[in-house]
Amino acid sequence: MADLHLQQQRRVQQQQQQQQEQQRQDGASSPPHVPTGRPAWGQQAGGGSGSGRQGGGAGRAVPQASPQAGPPLRTSQLAGGVLNGLPQGSTASPPLWVIQMQPLTSFLRRQVEQGALRTPLLPSGEQAPPAAHHADDTTLTARDPAVDGPVLMAAVQLFCRASNARVHPDKSKAMGLGRFAHLTGPCPHTGVPFTTGAVTHLGVPLSWDSDAAAADLYTRRARGMAFVARLWAALSLTLVGRVHIAKQVLAAKLAYHFSFLNPSPAQLKELTDLVDHFAARSMHAEDASLVLHGNPLLLPKPATLEDAHPGAAYSCAPGLRHHVGVGVQRRAGASGAACPYRSSPH
Repeated sequence: MADLHLQQQRRVQQQQQQQQEQQRQDGASSPPHVPTGRPAWGQQAGGGSGSGRQGGGAGRAVPQASPQAGPPLRTSQLAGGVLNGLPQGSTASPPLWVIQMQPLTSFLRRQVEQGALRTPLLPSGEQAPPAAHHADDTTLTARDPAVDGPVLMAAVQLFCRASNARVHPDKSKAMGLGRFAHLTGPCPHTGVPFTTGAVTHLGVPLSWDSDAAAADLYTRRARGMAFVARLWAALSLTLVGRVHIAKQVLAAKLAYHFSFLNPSPAQLKELTDLVDHFAARSMHAEDASLVLHGNPLLLPKPATLEDAHPGAAYSCAPGLRHHVGVGVQRRAGASGAACPYRSSPH
């Protein structure tokens, strides 16, 4: 145990020495003054010409700090390597990413306030926020790729230089809207490729053709629901078990996307049938009466008892024998009907 502890101490000391040597080299090669203060970051939700971690289709201008920006940022203090990360799907990932990207967002908002960066106009006439972050994704927006694209890229490069971050071009996409919707291929001003399809933001496809994006989304959702339904159908679930799975597993796959995109009537029927058939279709004897055969779930309410069961002496569930086939049986030679539920005669 003592040897292991000594080895760990030596390893930590070596890492610290390497970081100090790297910092000395960076300090010697870096400019004496970097014109950026402690930036003020903001939120931006989309609608521009770019998307992706690099910012889609936006421009670059050499960032300049205002006199009120505060003390300069020392870029020689580079961040060290990250030895431990978060597991996939960790709930700590979104807030940590927002904290990490706060300087970039603050600087971009300052650029918008100073007029160096233009973003798409909102219906109110105000400029949209220049950046939006979620989990480990960042969306940057700009009004014109040729004019504002270089401004965005300069800010991103400055942030990467100060934080030791890197941009993944393969994971970055740009989407042009309005008069830039025709753009394809790599953007000459940012290097980010324009996509002709939808850009996914928080799991929701964003595209100029929202109907096509919604159709593609719910087609994939239906395929995934059918696959999961087949897996659960292999188990001998009771009615209660199937209802719970239909609600918590199958229908839950749709709840989030229903908040943003509406499926077509045909797709809505397909998705509803998947859930209904999983819950109602069964080979168990106890569920033989639950198959709907296309009938509505809520039976029509008759105006009077005579409308439901002519000549009935006792009240029963209205219309039950017509849709389920249990509960109401005629007595031979009698004008009344037997019902398993006692009630006062009408």
